[in-house]
Amino acid sequence: MKKILLWVGIVFCLYVIFIGYIALRQDSYVFLPRSTTDERWKKVIDDLHGDYVSIMADDGSVLEGMFLSDHSGQPRPTVIFFPGNGMLVEEIAYEFADLPSQGINVLLMDYRGYGLSTGEPDVEWIKRDAEKIFDAAASHVLVQKDRITVIGFSLGTGFAAYLASVKPAVPRTDPERSEGSGAGVANVILLAPFTNMVDRGMEIFHIVPRPIMRRLLHASLDTLSLAPTIHQPALIAHGEADEAISSKHAIKIRDAWAGPTELLLLPGVGHQDILESKEMWQKAVELITSDTE
Repeated sequence: MKKILLWVGIVFCLYVIFIGYIALRQDSYVFLPRSTTDERWKKVIDDLHGDYVSIMADDGSVLEGMFLSDHSGQPRPTVIFFPGNGMLVEEIAYEFADLPSQGINVLLMDYRGYGLSTGEPDVEWIKRDAEKIFDAAASHVLVQKDRITVIGFSLGTGFAAYLASVKPAVPRTDPERSEGSGAGVANVILLAPFTNMVDRGMEIFHIVPRPIMRRLLHASLDTLSLAPTIHQPALIAHGEADEAISSKHAIKIRDAWAGPTELLLLPGVGHQDILESKEMWQKAVELITSDTE
């Protein structure tokens, strides 16, 4: 009996240590920051004829990114993209290269701690950064401020949904709005989304009970809880061959979304392939350029 109790005690202690390790290291499972060089940035921006963008965050961190446009001098519908946890803007910028020729501006920003951006990655701070990025976009002379679409990929879908929930567009036909208002997120595109961080944590660490997982997480991204409050039109796309995040997440979000949604399930498309899907981009451009009046 003593030996059994001893082994039970050892297993319990190991479990507590494991839980503590998850709690202390949780950010390392959420973020995979990498740096880059000025030379690499210059090459990408030159290739795409883009403009440098620097935005000062509330804590003094500097967020670095690029703005792609058709250089016509006319205000256009605009996309703000929130990358996945292992992405650098310079690596995925070419996937957006065709949008300016279709009359769509693109704002690509690296998260804090990624690329040339300073600071340390943190969910709550990046939420605040997202609002700063939106404000910068909405004030840009080439941006139609009531025709801004947020696109998120994987981790970035949580930030895209958050921004849509706090910065909804005011319809241009709303008689109550004052002149000069109306800036907001008009459309949402979620690529390979996840419901929330608790669900993802449960999928990675099966032996941790949900109540404990919920208490462990010091920050939260919860698209599933926000979905019933978001009324903007949404395109939700997920690869059926996604090996990282099941398409069940996309279906749950679609079912909970308050606004009109289109669910696009892509056969044979894996997690990292969705940005290369021609079908996805066709649907995305249709939504981005749709008349929101």
